[in-house]
Amino acid sequence: LKGVDYIVSSNRANTRFLLDMLDIPYQGRLIHYTPEAGGDAKLIELIRGGSSMCFVVAQGSPGIGDEGSALVHALVRDGIRVSALP
Repeated sequence: LKGVDYIVSSNRANTRFLLDMLDIPYQGRLIHYTPEAGGDAKLIELIRGGSSMCFVVAQGSPGIGDEGSALVHALVRDGIRVSALP
């Protein structure tokens, strides 16, 4: 989390709590994600521009059984490599 350009989350409060506990700065790096808001295109544009990011989920299998699955499918469709860490 310290080494990425952006931290993406659908639950900012939980993610801020985690980042505070781990003493990881997030000001200006935390992006709120909702699949309904069309955020996929913005995130794909940032990645294509050379930015790195991590999607933090509160429950479920990362990128498979959670709110991030729509984003993962969009990234894979666009040819972007995705890795999941439990």
